[in-house]
Amino acid sequence: MKRIDEKIKEIEKKDKKNRMLYIGFVVLIFAFMAYALSSEKKIKTQSETIESQDETIVSQIDTINMTKEQLNAINDSLVKVVKKLENSLTPEGYWADIEKIGTAKAYINYVASDDNGVQIAYRAEALEKIVKTSTDGTIGWLYCGKKSGEQLTSGKVTVKWRKDVAGVNSNVVPEVGDILQQKNESRYFYSNYNRAKKSKNKSGSWPLESRAYVLDMKMDGPAVYIKIKF
Repeated sequence: MKRIDEKIKEIEKKDKKNRMLYIGFVVLIFAFMAYALSSEKKIKTQSETIESQDETIVSQIDTINMTKEQLNAINDSLVKVVKKLENSLTPEGYWADIEKIGTAKAYINYVASDDNGVQIAYRAEALEKIVKTSTDGTIGWLYCGKKSGEQLTSGKVTVKWRKDVAGVNSNVVPEVGDILQQKNESRYFYSNYNRAKKSKNKSGSWPLESRAYVLDMKMDGPAVYIKIKF
């Protein structure tokens, strides 16, 4: 009986030992699996990071290439602008630009141009263009002041340019062919001389910043009335 009990205990002892080994083996398997999964996740994360870095590098290269293309386009545009400016700074180029605009205002400003480093070589042609009915512009009559000798008193306009006269007195009475500018305020104009005399039914206003060409001039006593185009 004793031998049987000892045998049973011995078997139980071996069985317990085997169970412990089994459990330990299972734990090792799970630990290895956990390590493998962790390593796989780490490798995947590193791979994604590398791919992301690669995408970032590719994106940066694309941006640089795009910027180079834009800079080249801007450079080409600047070259064209410089060439255009160089051409426009010649008498012929400047006149060509004025003709492209083709308005009375453009021709008037050309004729009365201040010293801008460009020779005004086509002034006669510009004067012919101004008076043509086909040249776009606004025409009207207005009162411009009172005559006293050769001067305007209480003048509303000043003479900016007069043909064949250098350094013209700005306060002289306007003549046909003069180019005028206003003193301090815009001026109403009228469709004809009689309406201008009566200040009746104004047609519009001559803007302060615009110069005007004198097409005609009439006197009513000392009062001076002019027909202008601008």
